[in-house]
Amino acid sequence: MIQLYCVQLSHCRKDYERFIPLITKDRQDKLKRLRGPKKRLECVVSGMLIRNYVFTNGKRQVLYNEFGKPYVKGGKHFNISHSGDYAIIALSEKPVGVDIEMHKEHDYMRLSQLTFHENEQRLIEKSNNRADDFFMLWTLKEAYMKLVGRGFNLSPKSFFYTFENNISVSLDDKNRCVFKVINDLAGYTVSVCGYEEISDNINVVQL
Repeated sequence: MIQLYCVQLSHCRKDYERFIPLITKDRQDKLKRLRGPKKRLECVVSGMLIRNYVFTNGKRQVLYNEFGKPYVKGGKHFNISHSGDYAIIALSEKPVGVDIEMHKEHDYMRLSQLTFHENEQRLIEKSNNRADDFFMLWTLKEAYMKLVGRGFNLSPKSFFYTFENNISVSLDDKNRCVFKVINDLAGYTVSVCGYEEISDNINVVQL
């Protein structure tokens, strides 16, 4: 089963300096290249989530595919996302993608025209709650792009979701993917995409 763990970034600020020696060297190197306290905190907290939930059986080397998706050879599959005050990690025995987005006011129709497939644009146009439907679609699309390991190298306009009997995506012609949208965190939408059952709950943890 896909498990989800998240932390509040604001609760980690006091331990920021203490965490740095505990994360991997490559993440420490990445940290040096980042500008801005929030980006640096996100980097360190993500490193601690990997340390606490991914590194098992002595496996401590994070590798990257050709599109930059991190993985641990021979270890659990994982994916990380952060937005606003939260960072979240999804853990699975198979490839997995997760996205979290903090709700903000936007021109949802205009954004959907820029980033969504035309079928999804029509869904937003007809929606009675454009904000909720926009963030649902946005997080589902990012979760899938991360699941397949391509990120934005896969255009979000090149595929679309349908919601007739359950959630499905046009590129998954064998219907192997499992999707879940979770709204447990007030003011945020979380979507998860994988190849096994997804937990109903997000575990809010301390590092």
